[in-house]
Amino acid sequence: MTAVSKPDMRLTNTGEDSKIITRQLFLLMNWKNITSVLHKKPWTYRLKIIYEPIVTDWSNWVITPTETYIEAEKQGPYQASQIEWIDINPIEIKVIGRIMPEKEINHSDQIIQLLEDHSIVYKIAGDVIRVFCVH
Repeated sequence: MTAVSKPDMRLTNTGEDSKIITRQLFLLMNWKNITSVLHKKPWTYRLKIIYEPIVTDWSNWVITPTETYIEAEKQGPYQASQIEWIDINPIEIKVIGRIMPEKEINHSDQIIQLLEDHSIVYKIAGDVIRVFCVH
């Protein structure tokens, strides 16, 4: 019986495969940077998945639970390559007490400054701030 050799799984810096792998790693690093900047903030989020309609449920958090996935409280986990953008709702609803009315706090300026400080690509889309991973 002849031994079957295992295929060479080492990465090389040439060819189409390395371009695809480099792009995937780039996307993952960008999403990881984005989610770390957004971590533990009083805003709400929703993920836009490629080829799917926008989900209207907002989540209180967004994380990268593993190196290749992104998850929001009410969505996911999804592979990072499936995420088209993350919407941020900059309005925080703060409950003061049972008698006092809720207070709306607009964090738009703070969010924009944070995104710009970290060179994260975004745009204003209606009432939300839309964050993109540069492809």
